[in-house]
Amino acid sequence: MTTFVGRVRFLAKGEGGRESGPPITARYAATAVLALASDKEKPIDWPWSGGQFSVVLEFEGPERDGWVPATISALVPGAPGSEVLVPGAEVVVLEGSREVARFLIDQHQLDTP
Repeated sequence: MTTFVGRVRFLAKGEGGRESGPPITARYAATAVLALASDKEKPIDWPWSGGQFSVVLEFEGPERDGWVPATISALVPGAPGSEVLVPGAEVVVLEGSREVARFLIDQHQLDTP
């Protein structure tokens, strides 16, 4: 499995985030899509048209300045859409069609079986 190291920021409830706040588990699975450079680029049917794929986030430490150190990987390695997981990418984490978090990929971690 290809894993990437980065940081995640969950949106507050007032920003449209999760009603219950950030997950309290060490591992969290959701759907995701590559962030677009601006809202003007979003097609009307985004994020459904954005190449969604399933991801697994594993939280690596306590929150710092609103960001939590974490890793991200595709739930199904090589799944269509998951090719956007590269260092420097910004990934929108979704629950249904609602954005709940942003993940910034800093670096590639060694592949694991």
